Amino acid sequence: MSGGPIRVLFVSTSNATRSILAEAILRHAGGSAYEAHSAGIEPSGGIADLTLRMLEDAGIERAGLRSKSVEEYRDQPFDYVVTVCDDARGRLPGLPGCGPVAPLGLSGSGGLDVQR
Repeated sequence: MSGGPIRVLFVSTSNATRSILAEAILRHAGGSAYEAHSAGIEPSGGIADLTLRMLEDAGIERAGLRSKSVEEYRDQPFDYVVTVCDDARGRLPGLPGCGPVAPLGLSGSGGLDVQR
C-alpha cells in the first residue's frame, strides 16, 4: 500500500492465541520488512498462558503483545488481513482501505486458559 513495510493484520475471534502467535512470529521473522498486528472480533482481554510460554521457549519477543479489538484498526490501511479461524472470517467487519482477506480456516482454540 505504501513504500514502507508490508502491513499485516491477523484476526481471530478472541485474539488470545493464534492471532497473537502470528503477530509475534511475523515480527520476529519478518523484521523491518513487515509491520504485524493482531486483533479479535470479541477480544478476550488476555493472552493464553500456553501462547506466552511457546513464544518464550522459541525466543520470540513478547513485549507489547495484548489482546485487542479489530475496531482499533478500523481506519488503518493494511496490505493483508489474515483470518486465522473460520469464526473470525465469517464475522469480520468491513475494513476500509485494506487489501485482500486471506483465510487460514483453522477451527477451535483447544480450550486454552487465558492470562488477563
